[in-house]
Amino acid sequence: MSRRGFSLIDLILAIGIIAVLFGGIFLVYFSIVDTAVNYELRRAASNVLNQKVELVRNLSYEQVGVIGGIPSGILEQSEQVSWDGAEFIVQTAVRNVDDPFDGTAGGSPGDTAPADYKLVEFSVTCPTCPRFTPVSITTTVAPQGLESASQNGSLFISVFDANGQPVPSAEVTITNSAVSPAINFSDITGTNGLLQLVDVPTSTQAYHVTVTKAGYSSEGTYPVGAPGNPNPVKPHATVGSQAVTVLSFAIDRVGSVEVASSGYRCEAVASQPFTLAGTKLVGTAPDVLKYTFSGSTAAGGETTVSGVEWDAYTATYTGSMDLAGTVPLSPFALAPDEDQPFRFVLAPSGAPSLLVTAVDAVTGSPVAASFTLNGPGASDPAGAAGAAVHAESDWSNPASYSSLSGTETSSGEIRMSPAGGPYATSSVATLESATLDLGGTPAGATFFDWDASGSVRFQVAGSDDGGSWSFVGPDGSGSSYFTSPAAVAGSAAGKRYVRYRAYLETADELTTPAVSEVRLTFAGPCVPPGQRLFQNLAAGSYTVDAAAGGYSAASATTTVGSGWQSVTVTMSPS
Repeated sequence: MSRRGFSLIDLILAIGIIAVLFGGIFLVYFSIVDTAVNYELRRAASNVLNQKVELVRNLSYEQVGVIGGIPSGILEQSEQVSWDGAEFIVQTAVRNVDDPFDGTAGGSPGDTAPADYKLVEFSVTCPTCPRFTPVSITTTVAPQGLESASQNGSLFISVFDANGQPVPSAEVTITNSAVSPAINFSDITGTNGLLQLVDVPTSTQAYHVTVTKAGYSSEGTYPVGAPGNPNPVKPHATVGSQAVTVLSFAIDRVGSVEVASSGYRCEAVASQPFTLAGTKLVGTAPDVLKYTFSGSTAAGGETTVSGVEWDAYTATYTGSMDLAGTVPLSPFALAPDEDQPFRFVLAPSGAPSLLVTAVDAVTGSPVAASFTLNGPGASDPAGAAGAAVHAESDWSNPASYSSLSGTETSSGEIRMSPAGGPYATSSVATLESATLDLGGTPAGATFFDWDASGSVRFQVAGSDDGGSWSFVGPDGSGSSYFTSPAAVAGSAAGKRYVRYRAYLETADELTTPAVSEVRLTFAGPCVPPGQRLFQNLAAGSYTVDAAAGGYSAASATTTVGSGWQSVTVTMSPS
């Protein structure tokens, strides 16, 4: 007689089946318990609502209202109520209703007693109860007898977004300490973005209204004659007898501005101060801006300014370096709910300096112009917008080159190595530079230039990954060499990573050629479009001539002092 036991696999399968079975039973049990608990909580919440409704039914018509509200009464706007061991929050809202059956306030026909009846809404929440669904109820209360003409007025509040569309569920807070009893309450706009309050006590420039919504900008009224803003654009509201006061507010989702400070090649420049200012005003004579911000970039050269509403913003650099331009141009527009990157491109101070910007006369967008600077001390008299120059003149650090053969380096010079004797006349000495990262895409070297003596030639290589190099000359082939300054072409153009190779040779064993500086003109994501910085000028009057394809030639004059200045050339399409 043979016996066959359970294998390990059989045991694991059996345990798994049991776990699934009991797990399902466990989930069903707790689901039933959770449903029962929520049922009891909702039943308790309904009892709270019924109690509140019965309270309203036993009040006089004049008492039906919230403390500090419109209409004013004896009900709390918010209160905590205990029932069957649960702690509920009861929110109460009471509104006067202008029924159109006898005309409306401000309508045709008009209604001199627009508070026809009251709408009362109670809502119950339980912050400490998991998965509790709020419960609410509404009821109406009408006065006894016929209504009589009221000497109060009406306050209609309209809230819309940047596109003029209504904003529902915006919270409107209204305060007024000049009336008795004092008013201090909040309500929300309907689906049409409107909040209509009727039978509002009369008051002159005393109703303080603020409009907010989570994730949105805010707007409100301001007191007249206040220090710092004596003449507000939106003064506190006035409500006149049997008159309708209409207020409009624009709010929308806020965005952010991601501010960076860097050099031309996107290399971070840490802790640089700046300001950000919008154009919207909350006051005039003097102008008072609604939004201003002062801060600085962080150690990594970046910072995010959050909670910024839609507007046109001017970003201003307030540090000690030279501003070589911005990406995009300032001022710039921020749309609702937009995350806008903005970059200050900085250069070591070379004062006196002048930042020149070319813009389209119609669109205000940057123009890729060529500039000629005429004045008493232009060390760099010509240049193109949207281009930067990287100059190298110190090869004393081995990190400044990737390889050399038959050459020796120092600060300010590359020369042939005599190797203990005369200079070799039968071989070519070379130096291959370190990799130059232009900062991202799109990028690319556009022009190659240098200062040297003797027989020197160059080739340039570009790479997308910084790992493969094909050196070419000005015609884009590997058999040509730069023997005079020229544009970069072929595989070396349009690449993020660039290297150059210097070739030195001599026919005189006692003489060596020497390179004192290499310059590479390039474009990249951190090279400001339509802008060019001229440095190390002399103080005096300058004229900037600008030329660009598709545009009429234009010029501008400016006076350069001792520091950094800027001038804008406006160009008209031809």
